[in-house]
Formats: sequence, structure tokens, C-alpha cells
Amino acid sequence: MTELAPVATLLTADDHDDPALARSCGRAAAHAEVRVVDDRDHELPTARWARSWCAATT
Repeated sequence: MTELAPVATLLTADDHDDPALARSCGRAAAHAEVRVVDDRDHELPTARWARSWCAATT
């Protein structure tokens, strides 16, 4: 599959009130798989600046 719906991640209205999430890209949408990876596609721990990897779930 080469396409992904227009939304891969999202923050809820309540999430926007949480200062800890102010710079977050949000949670994975129900139809998406999201990972945070380095340049070699190795998964990184949460709360890191990195490249995101997204795919539609089947």
C-alpha cells in the first residue's frame, strides 16, 4: 500500500490542555501504525526527536 489517510496522528481536545503534550505529534490514529525510528529504521524510545514512520493498517 502506498497511501495513508490524511491523518496519521492526532491529539484529542483534552490532550491540548496538557502542557507535556504541547509539542507532541499525538497518538496514532485508529487506522495507522506509527513508529519513531533512527536513520537505520531502528525503533527509538518515546520522547525523542526523530523521524516518524507511518503505515496504514490492513
